[in-house]
Amino acid sequence: MAGSFEPQLAPFLSGTIDTVVHDTNLQPLNIVRLSDPWHVHVQWNVNGSIVPLVAGTWHIKVYAESIGPGPEMEVASLDVPVTAEPLVGLGRTYNRTIIVPANLVGLSEGLYRITTVMTIDNGGAKGMIAAFDEGPLLQFFQFP
Repeated sequence: MAGSFEPQLAPFLSGTIDTVVHDTNLQPLNIVRLSDPWHVHVQWNVNGSIVPLVAGTWHIKVYAESIGPGPEMEVASLDVPVTAEPLVGLGRTYNRTIIVPANLVGLSEGLYRITTVMTIDNGGAKGMIAAFDEGPLLQFFQFP
């Protein structure tokens, strides 16, 4: 399911964001051993007449929010220059895989909602574009 992207000002600017959580073999997963790494694949696009003027850096953060007792924490992040993907017509499409390491300090057994958040800035000045995608529930367990 696609997330939320703001602003939606067609034909000037619109976009989408979507995330998929998978294991190191690129298979979707919902149950993760704490001692195993896992990946968050993020795809987003921007389209519209002002896209050629958009500059700066996308900031992507992945959060795990416990369902019940447990921590809420940032588990991974990635910065991507706006110009990292070519301008095609009046749009850019990005695909990135963020690796979440095994044995992440602070993450414990339990059920978590994974959420990906994206913002943009240009030289430290916050931009007006933001997006998020509420991902799957993941159950983490320790074995042995």
